[in-house]
Amino acid sequence: MCRSDDGGLTWHDISFGLTHLDVRALAVADTSLFAGTVDGGVFQFVAGTSRWIPCSGGLTIPDVRALAPGGPGLFAGTWGRGVWRSGI
Repeated sequence: MCRSDDGGLTWHDISFGLTHLDVRALAVADTSLFAGTVDGGVFQFVAGTSRWIPCSGGLTIPDVRALAPGGPGLFAGTWGRGVWRSGI
């Protein structure tokens, strides 16, 4: 994962703590960034620490292909196992 602070002229790696690098989905909810990965479920980026923490909780399907914020939660579309909702 990379971040740019200057409109894409330069990029900075922000993958620290993201144990599964095959990211298929990103979502922004409030002030949090979430990544859905193929084998590791969902991770949340903690801005103050510039780290990723796993936050899949009760999500039993680790192959997340789509993420979307919705109300007081986050929706995760999985590969072949439907849509799941989490309270964030």
